[in-house]
Amino acid sequence: MQIEEKIAELCIRHGVTVSTAESCTGGLVAGTLINAPGISAVYKEGYITYSNEAKEKLLHVPVDILENYGAETGGTGRAGIFIRKTAGIFYHKRRYQHMRIIAGTARSMPLKTIPGQDTRPTTDRIKETLFNMIQMEVPGCVFLDLFSGSGGIALEAVSRGAKKAVLVENSRKAAACIQDNINFTKFNSFCDLKVMDALSALRTLERRYVFDIIYMDPPYQKGLELEALEYLKTSSLITEDTLIIIETGLDADISEYESGGYYAINRQKKYKTNQHVFLQKR
Repeated sequence: MQIEEKIAELCIRHGVTVSTAESCTGGLVAGTLINAPGISAVYKEGYITYSNEAKEKLLHVPVDILENYGAETGGTGRAGIFIRKTAGIFYHKRRYQHMRIIAGTARSMPLKTIPGQDTRPTTDRIKETLFNMIQMEVPGCVFLDLFSGSGGIALEAVSRGAKKAVLVENSRKAAACIQDNINFTKFNSFCDLKVMDALSALRTLERRYVFDIIYMDPPYQKGLELEALEYLKTSSLITEDTLIIIETGLDADISEYESGGYYAINRQKKYKTNQHVFLQKR
């Protein structure tokens, strides 16, 4: 197991999250020791050292590696590492929604997300349910992730055997996060990132791809998925076998997706606050 994977496993197993002191109120100065459940961590001169209760050194690793696991760099320097336990973890999850690859070649590898709710990443539980539903269709497929956010859906598909994933994201900040996740998972040769709006991307992709699965998770109640569906009606990007999956709110009028008789809803999966709608050409 690589050292990066050991760090991820250690943090997940013990409920520990890592950030820099400058970006957290009450952060600790360099070299200060704080105990997580059975784990201690010391930051000094660019490295963090994890030890167990017997003071045996578990890991000694540059803090730069930790940044691949959601560690934040605040201000202009790294004043120290702050290990937060239970109460802080809940705050961290609400604010940054720590994500990971669920299964496949990159199983359990954490993914970066960006602060705020603008990208609204799909939770791990919902992502796992989704991929359990489409597990037979993913291996060997060509996957399009529109409104990609942090890229978690497309990277999950690649981890599970998709031969190519195209990720489309209009926000440069979110696209930078996606690129970091692609680099970290080493899926560069499998991924094609387009930093542009969805319709522009669809036009750009014509005659370059035919997609087996298209996943859309647009901002709710803005009709962006309807615009994409309208474009795809006459596009060479899809066939009758292409599976289109739309994530939307529970209050969405999904009958609009079948308007005009071009698409048929063949499945619907509801969750607590949202749902997945599965479509194909008639």
